[in-house]
Amino acid sequence: MLYYTIHKIPFLRKNFEKYFSGWGAKKLALFYPYLSESETILDIGSGSGLISSKLLQKDRKVTSVDLSDSSLIERVRPIVYDGETLPFSNSSFDAALLITVLHHCTEPKKVLSEALRVGKRVVILEDVYTNRLQRFFTQLADTLVNFGSSKMPYQNKSCSGWLAVFQELNAKVVHEEGKRTAIFFRQHVFIIEAHSR
Repeated sequence: MLYYTIHKIPFLRKNFEKYFSGWGAKKLALFYPYLSESETILDIGSGSGLISSKLLQKDRKVTSVDLSDSSLIERVRPIVYDGETLPFSNSSFDAALLITVLHHCTEPKKVLSEALRVGKRVVILEDVYTNRLQRFFTQLADTLVNFGSSKMPYQNKSCSGWLAVFQELNAKVVHEEGKRTAIFFRQHVFIIEAHSR
């Protein structure tokens, strides 16, 4: 709902980066330490463009992709793809990012599989839950922010749920770390690689 409203109001759309810069910086801080300086980065599901923009400000080599160009930042224009097959060859990027994207995917395993194909490793940031109440409020908050601008299939999982998905894909978890956000919510960083590497 929030992003939909921003898209519809020219003043908010024009000033999005200015007003949401702090929020983007906080999200970037959760996973940025796991990116090395010379890496090529693919931002899958770049959405508003804020994370890609923050990476560009740090002189990072980033390519953005999404199902549509819904970027609110002029210098971030994603490559539009079909959501099935990323238009890149195997291991094209050092790191593929899935930043709060997988819970918006109707088939997150397919998206993850493609990310593992094109990225030497995949950096994932997901909203997770530890109980039913936390799951409910996590999905409610996501709805308030994204309704009208993104699919809402509610694919949120617990940490163990995501670890089971990675295991099904034969992916190796090289790092994971949880963070509490806004007192009640939890976000988790997973860094995974294909086992064959």
